[in-house]
Amino acid sequence: MNAGERAFATKQAKGKQRRAAASAAGGPPTKKPRQGSTKRRSLVACVALVHKDRVLLTRETRGGKRLLNLPGGKGEAGETLGQTAAREAHEETGMQLTKRTRTAIACIADWAECGANQGYAGALTLADDDPDGSVDARFDRAAANSQHGFYGSKTAHEGLEWHALADVHSDAWRREHMHFPGQHRAAAAMHALGRAGADPSTDAPWEPGAKF
Repeated sequence: MNAGERAFATKQAKGKQRRAAASAAGGPPTKKPRQGSTKRRSLVACVALVHKDRVLLTRETRGGKRLLNLPGGKGEAGETLGQTAAREAHEETGMQLTKRTRTAIACIADWAECGANQGYAGALTLADDDPDGSVDARFDRAAANSQHGFYGSKTAHEGLEWHALADVHSDAWRREHMHFPGQHRAAAAMHALGRAGADPSTDAPWEPGAKF
């Protein structure tokens, strides 16, 4: 047996040992990552659109629960946080946000990191006469769900609702009315809003590295 054959035999033996150990433990063997390859988890970005002291939330059904969430989702290759939030918010409204709002979301510079690994949240305050202040009335359910593969998705987008800024600020209110991801995303968005100076009612100071 030459050196090449010995190396191959050693590799095969190690593979058998791994499979045998995994079988005894009741599961498949863990594959070693290929050298030089790295898997990056897509970053999640969401945005709180604020209009006349109200926050736009999505009404979603997931896991049999019909609760609220903040518009947002996972990024695609090459996207910035702002681009991800703009695209996701547009999709979850049923492709109803104006280009001006989408551009403004994409240009958000201040992002707060959410707790529980729920990504990043930003905030954008709309002018009183902004047409997207009535985006809830334009919601397209079919379009919103087709963008996220409704028939194979665990989440169904049911509609859009404006809720009082004071309510969304409340941790107790978020726990009662929002899905788990939305609770952390909304909390972070409220702090981002406070840092921007648009909402002085934020009740806790932000510190670098803080998560909400």
